[in-house]
Amino acid sequence: MSRLIVGMVGRGRRATIRVLGLLCFCSVPQASIITPGPGAFPPDIFTMAGATFVAGLSTPVVSSNGALTLTVNTGVYSDPTNAFCVGCYDFVYQISNAPTSRDSVGRVTGINFTGFQTDVGFLPTGSSLAHGFVNGSVSPELVDRVNARVVGFSFNAPLTLLIPPGSTSVVLVVQTDARNLKAGNVNIIDGGVTTVGAFAPAPLPTPL
Repeated sequence: MSRLIVGMVGRGRRATIRVLGLLCFCSVPQASIITPGPGAFPPDIFTMAGATFVAGLSTPVVSSNGALTLTVNTGVYSDPTNAFCVGCYDFVYQISNAPTSRDSVGRVTGINFTGFQTDVGFLPTGSSLAHGFVNGSVSPELVDRVNARVVGFSFNAPLTLLIPPGSTSVVLVVQTDARNLKAGNVNIIDGGVTTVGAFAPAPLPTPL
Protein backbone atom coordinates (compact mmCIF):
# COMPACT_ATOMS: atom_id res chain seq x y z
CA MET A 1 0.00 0.00 0.00
CA SER A 2 1.25 3.51 -0.80
CA ARG A 3 2.16 5.89 2.01
CA LEU A 4 0.95 9.46 1.42
CA ILE A 5 2.67 12.41 3.09
CA VAL A 6 1.57 16.04 2.78
CA GLY A 7 3.45 19.14 3.95
CA MET A 8 3.43 22.94 3.71
CA VAL A 9 4.85 25.13 0.93
CA GLY A 10 7.66 27.61 1.71
CA ARG A 11 10.52 29.67 0.25
CA GLY A 12 14.30 29.55 0.42
CA ARG A 13 17.50 30.56 -1.39
CA ARG A 14 18.34 30.04 -5.10
CA ALA A 15 21.28 27.94 -6.39
CA THR A 16 21.74 25.68 -9.41
CA ILE A 17 24.47 23.48 -10.89
CA ARG A 18 24.53 22.18 -14.45
CA VAL A 19 26.57 19.49 -16.20
CA LEU A 20 28.14 20.33 -19.56
CA GLY A 21 29.07 17.25 -21.56
CA LEU A 22 30.16 14.19 -19.60
CA LEU A 23 33.08 15.51 -17.56
CA CYS A 24 32.73 19.27 -16.87
CA PHE A 25 30.55 20.39 -13.94
CA CYS A 26 29.87 24.15 -14.11
CA SER A 27 27.70 26.62 -12.18
CA VAL A 28 25.02 28.43 -14.15
CA PRO A 29 22.25 30.85 -13.13
CA GLN A 30 19.54 28.86 -14.93
CA ALA A 31 19.35 25.43 -16.52
CA SER A 32 18.22 24.57 -20.04
CA ILE A 33 14.56 23.86 -20.77
CA ILE A 34 13.37 20.74 -22.61
CA THR A 35 10.38 21.31 -24.89
CA PRO A 36 8.25 18.52 -26.39
CA GLY A 37 9.81 16.95 -29.48
CA PRO A 38 12.35 14.39 -30.70
CA GLY A 39 15.81 14.06 -29.22
CA ALA A 40 17.52 13.14 -25.96
CA PHE A 41 19.82 15.34 -23.91
CA PRO A 42 22.31 15.15 -21.03
CA PRO A 43 20.47 15.75 -17.74
CA ASP A 44 20.94 18.89 -15.70
CA ILE A 45 22.22 18.47 -12.15
CA PHE A 46 20.18 20.28 -9.51
CA THR A 47 20.75 21.22 -5.86
CA MET A 48 17.14 22.10 -4.79
CA ALA A 49 18.64 24.15 -1.95
CA GLY A 50 15.92 25.28 0.44
CA ALA A 51 13.18 23.21 -1.25
CA THR A 52 10.01 22.75 0.83
CA PHE A 53 8.15 19.44 0.88
CA VAL A 54 4.58 19.55 -0.49
CA ALA A 55 3.49 15.91 -0.98
CA GLY A 56 4.94 12.42 -1.30
CA LEU A 57 4.24 8.74 -1.90
CA SER A 58 6.35 5.69 -1.06
CA THR A 59 5.11 2.61 -2.93
CA PRO A 60 6.44 -0.98 -2.74
CA VAL A 61 5.60 -2.82 -5.95
CA VAL A 62 6.28 -6.11 -7.76
CA SER A 63 6.16 -6.01 -11.56
CA SER A 64 3.48 -8.00 -13.36
CA ASN A 65 6.07 -10.53 -14.58
CA GLY A 66 7.54 -10.86 -11.08
CA ALA A 67 11.03 -9.89 -12.26
CA LEU A 68 11.21 -6.58 -10.36
CA THR A 69 10.70 -5.88 -6.68
CA LEU A 70 10.87 -2.13 -6.22
CA THR A 71 10.28 0.73 -3.85
CA VAL A 72 9.23 3.84 -5.76
CA ASN A 73 9.44 7.15 -3.89
CA THR A 74 7.79 10.16 -5.52
CA GLY A 75 7.38 13.68 -4.25
CA VAL A 76 6.62 17.31 -4.96
CA TYR A 77 8.69 20.23 -3.66
CA SER A 78 8.31 23.99 -3.82
CA ASP A 79 11.77 24.95 -5.06
CA PRO A 80 13.41 28.39 -4.72
CA THR A 81 16.06 27.27 -7.27
CA ASN A 82 13.42 26.32 -9.88
CA ALA A 83 14.37 27.51 -13.39
CA PHE A 84 10.91 28.96 -14.07
CA CYS A 85 9.98 30.81 -10.90
CA VAL A 86 10.87 30.91 -7.22
CA GLY A 87 8.72 28.34 -5.43
CA CYS A 88 7.39 26.60 -8.54
CA TYR A 89 6.98 22.84 -8.20
CA ASP A 90 9.58 20.13 -8.80
CA PHE A 91 8.25 16.59 -9.34
CA VAL A 92 10.75 13.96 -8.20
CA TYR A 93 11.15 10.17 -8.43
CA GLN A 94 13.56 7.65 -6.90
CA ILE A 95 13.67 3.94 -7.81
CA SER A 96 15.13 1.32 -5.44
CA ASN A 97 15.57 -2.08 -7.09
CA ALA A 98 15.62 -4.85 -4.45
CA PRO A 99 18.47 -7.39 -4.30
CA THR A 100 15.86 -10.10 -4.89
CA SER A 101 14.87 -8.70 -8.30
CA ARG A 102 15.76 -10.74 -11.38
CA ASP A 103 15.97 -7.78 -13.76
CA SER A 104 17.35 -4.25 -14.12
CA VAL A 105 15.47 -1.03 -14.82
CA GLY A 106 16.35 0.66 -18.13
CA ARG A 107 14.01 3.64 -18.29
CA VAL A 108 11.70 5.74 -16.11
CA THR A 109 8.95 8.04 -17.42
CA GLY A 110 6.77 10.55 -15.60
CA ILE A 111 3.21 11.42 -16.69
CA ASN A 112 1.38 13.88 -17.29
CA PHE A 113 3.16 17.17 -18.03
CA THR A 114 0.89 18.45 -20.82
CA GLY A 115 0.55 22.24 -20.71
CA PHE A 116 3.62 22.88 -18.53
CA GLN A 117 7.23 23.80 -19.14
CA THR A 118 9.89 21.35 -17.97
CA ASP A 119 13.57 21.31 -17.11
CA VAL A 120 14.79 17.76 -16.50
CA GLY A 121 17.72 16.29 -14.59
CA PHE A 122 18.62 14.79 -11.24
CA LEU A 123 19.63 15.54 -7.66
CA PRO A 124 22.69 13.49 -6.55
CA THR A 125 22.24 14.47 -2.88
CA GLY A 126 18.82 12.94 -2.30
CA SER A 127 19.31 12.82 1.48
CA SER A 128 19.15 16.63 1.49
CA LEU A 129 15.40 16.30 0.79
CA ALA A 130 12.91 15.57 3.53
CA HIS A 131 10.73 12.43 3.65
CA GLY A 132 12.75 9.36 2.78
CA PHE A 133 14.92 10.17 -0.24
CA VAL A 134 18.55 8.96 -0.20
CA ASN A 135 21.80 9.51 -2.09
CA GLY A 136 21.37 7.06 -4.95
CA SER A 137 24.22 5.53 -6.95
CA VAL A 138 22.84 5.29 -10.52
CA SER A 139 22.32 8.39 -12.69
CA PRO A 140 20.49 8.66 -16.03
CA GLU A 141 22.66 9.38 -19.04
CA LEU A 142 19.92 11.00 -21.13
CA VAL A 143 16.59 12.74 -20.58
CA ASP A 144 13.84 13.52 -23.07
CA ARG A 145 10.34 14.78 -23.64
CA VAL A 146 9.23 13.12 -26.85
CA ASN A 147 5.71 14.53 -26.50
CA ALA A 148 3.92 17.02 -24.26
CA ARG A 149 2.69 14.32 -21.90
CA VAL A 150 5.77 12.23 -21.08
CA VAL A 151 9.16 13.10 -19.58
CA GLY A 152 11.76 10.31 -19.75
CA PHE A 153 14.99 9.27 -18.02
CA SER A 154 17.13 6.69 -19.84
CA PHE A 155 19.51 4.35 -18.00
CA ASN A 156 20.14 2.10 -21.01
CA ALA A 157 22.10 4.54 -23.17
CA PRO A 158 25.60 3.43 -24.29
CA LEU A 159 27.60 4.82 -21.37
CA THR A 160 25.18 4.21 -18.52
CA LEU A 161 24.59 1.24 -16.27
CA LEU A 162 21.03 0.07 -15.81
CA ILE A 163 19.50 0.20 -12.33
CA PRO A 164 20.49 -3.37 -11.38
CA PRO A 165 19.16 -5.43 -8.47
CA GLY A 166 20.39 -4.06 -5.16
CA SER A 167 20.84 -0.48 -6.37
CA THR A 168 18.99 2.83 -6.12
CA SER A 169 18.73 5.64 -8.64
CA VAL A 170 19.61 9.23 -7.85
CA VAL A 171 16.56 11.46 -7.31
CA LEU A 172 15.11 12.15 -10.77
CA VAL A 173 13.80 15.71 -11.06
CA VAL A 174 11.33 17.46 -13.37
CA GLN A 175 11.23 21.20 -12.67
CA THR A 176 8.00 22.83 -13.89
CA ASP A 177 6.26 26.20 -13.98
CA ALA A 178 3.34 24.73 -11.98
CA ARG A 179 2.13 25.84 -8.55
CA ASN A 180 -0.47 23.11 -8.13
CA LEU A 181 -0.58 19.30 -8.39
CA LYS A 182 -2.86 16.38 -9.14
CA ALA A 183 -2.58 12.60 -9.34
CA GLY A 184 -0.12 11.30 -11.95
CA ASN A 185 1.93 8.19 -12.77
CA VAL A 186 5.50 7.02 -13.10
CA ASN A 187 6.36 4.11 -15.41
CA ILE A 188 9.24 1.75 -14.59
CA ILE A 189 10.45 0.01 -17.75
CA ASP A 190 12.51 -3.19 -17.99
CA GLY A 191 11.13 -4.43 -21.30
CA GLY A 192 7.72 -4.54 -19.64
CA VAL A 193 6.09 -1.52 -18.01
CA THR A 194 5.17 -1.21 -14.34
CA THR A 195 2.96 1.81 -13.59
CA VAL A 196 2.99 3.38 -10.11
CA GLY A 197 0.93 6.25 -8.74
CA ALA A 198 2.74 9.59 -8.48
CA PHE A 199 1.98 13.30 -8.94
CA ALA A 200 1.60 15.60 -11.93
CA PRO A 201 1.35 19.38 -12.36
CA ALA A 202 -2.08 21.00 -12.45
CA PRO A 203 -3.44 24.50 -13.19
CA LEU A 204 -4.34 26.71 -10.26
CA PRO A 205 -8.07 26.63 -9.44
CA THR A 206 -10.15 29.18 -11.31
CA PRO A 207 -11.57 31.79 -8.91
CA LEU A 208 -15.37 31.72 -8.63
